Order: sequence, then C-alpha cells, then structure tokens
Amino acid sequence: MPSFRSIFLVAATAFAALSSAAPVAGEGVTQVAQLVGVADVANDVLGKTVVHNVEVEVATIVKRQVVGSGLGDLTHDISITDGLAHALGRRDASVPKSLPVILLGLKADLLVVSDELNTLAIGKVVVDTALLVTVLDKVQSLLCGALDAVKLIVNNPIDVVLTLEGKVLAVVDICAILLAVLTLVGAILSCVLRLVASLSLVVVAPLVAGVSTVLCELLVCILKLVPGLFVALHPTLGPIITLFVGLKLDAVVEILHGKF
Repeated sequence: MPSFRSIFLVAATAFAALSSAAPVAGEGVTQVAQLVGVADVANDVLGKTVVHNVEVEVATIVKRQVVGSGLGDLTHDISITDGLAHALGRRDASVPKSLPVILLGLKADLLVVSDELNTLAIGKVVVDTALLVTVLDKVQSLLCGALDAVKLIVNNPIDVVLTLEGKVLAVVDICAILLAVLTLVGAILSCVLRLVASLSLVVVAPLVAGVSTVLCELLVCILKLVPGLFVALHPTLGPIITLFVGLKLDAVVEILHGKF
C-alpha cells in the first residue's frame, strides 16, 4: 500500500482537480444517541472494508476522487511538502510560523497520530476505549496548537502569511495542504468511530464534538485570513463534505458550505 505521504500528495492533487460539492441532506444531529449508527454511515460513505485503520480510510477517500480525475504531474505538490523540513529546521523560533508551515506541521503531526491509531487497530475489531480517548485528545491538542499559531499571524501582510522557504505560495497551494489536513482529520475520526464499542460512544462522542469545535474555529480563522481561499476551495470540497455529513459533524459541514 502507498505511504501516507504519497497518499496525501495524490489526495491534494485529486481534490484540486474536482469541481463539484456534495449537497447536505437536511439538518444533522450530534446527540450521543444518534451517533450509534455513525460507523454504519461511515461504511456507506467510505465503503466497507475488513481492516479498520486510518490508512484504509484515507486510501478509500482518495480512491473515490482519483478515479477519472485525470491526474497530472505531482512534482508541484511534492516540492511543497519537501519544503517543510527545511522551513522548520531553519525557522527563527522568535518569528511566528507562516500559514503553510503551520498546516504542513499539523499534517505531519496528524500522520504520527494516525500511525499510532493504526498500530492499535492491527488485528482488532474493537480497541480499548481509553486508547481511543488518548487519540482524540491528541488530535484536539494539535488542532488547538495550530489555531493558536494562526491567530498570531492574523494581522501580518498576506505575502508574509503565505511564505514558505522564501516563496509566496499561491492560494491553490494552500487549498491542497488544507484539504490534506481535512482528509486526515476526517479519516482519523471515522476510524475511531468504527473501532469504538457501541457502549463506549457516550465516552467518545463528547471528544469527537470537541475536535469538531476546534476544527471549526481553525477553519474559520484560516478562511478569513486568506483572501479568495474559500472561493478556490469550495468547488473541491464535495468528498470532504460527504465525509463530515456521514460523521454528523454539522458545524463543520456548514463552514464548508460557506456559513461562517
């Protein structure tokens, strides 16, 4: 199976190539009692699979996009990703991170969490709830860290905000990175909800809601920070919207439809 980095490079390019957004089917709900069927909804949205881990979740999401998308050269996205290590390694700690560095760092950290979740999931149908709680706490902490970092640059000139390795990235580049982050967060949540026992949903549901709350705030902050970002992003969001509708995270869905 392809590596996570390869999967996300393909995901970013595939999402950018699409031009339709899935409709929202009515008002969703977030009460614990209505989360019982989330795993089944995730199966319907992402496709049924025997192995429940993040790599499968991501690969399935990406597969739905890659088919017929006419992907071209991936070197542009690869250059953006490879710039992260250099940007982080040479960055002055006293200077706030730029948006690309924040998002690429968040994606890298989420990949670590996904690896940990995959390790827990190997050969298991249900994973201990305490371990899944740890995963969700970590995801929320990472999102909070990214949110705090973005807030530090809201008053900076846009060319400074979008700089990576001395180059000002285009809005489409930010779209690709943000879509990769959204894909990974959605895949992790879907994987957790597949793995958790039904009786443990009362424990996990508030944590999923907490992740959703921080993700919403982060999305709104970023979308307001970069002029034209939502306009460029929205036509590519169909698969992501479908995923978050299936996860019953209605606040996220509303933002992805431009209600912020």
